[in-house]
Amino acid sequence: MSHESHASTASSCTRPAAGWFAAPGALDAVTAPMLVFAGERDTVTPVEQANHLKSASAQVDLRVVPGAGHFSYMDTPPPGTVEDEGFDRARFLTDLAHSTTAFAIVLK
Repeated sequence: MSHESHASTASSCTRPAAGWFAAPGALDAVTAPMLVFAGERDTVTPVEQANHLKSASAQVDLRVVPGAGHFSYMDTPPPGTVEDEGFDRARFLTDLAHSTTAFAIVLK
């Protein structure tokens, strides 16, 4: 499976934007463990929104990716993407694929 396929699978687990879960009690019934990647430079779903997921009673592994933006999980992000100039996409995509796979295997 390609890096992009893994990344697409992982990113689909975080939609809609995490801010939707900020309402009191919104995550009370969530018991499934979560692996969440948040881009440090994400202006669409800022890290502060991902932090709301920590209010779930489930285990939440939140990983803030230095220099990453909202579309950094894509092999070719759209024009105007915000991320650090030195962001190492190949390294991040490899880590994302390995981490997501390891997380899924543990859940089995």
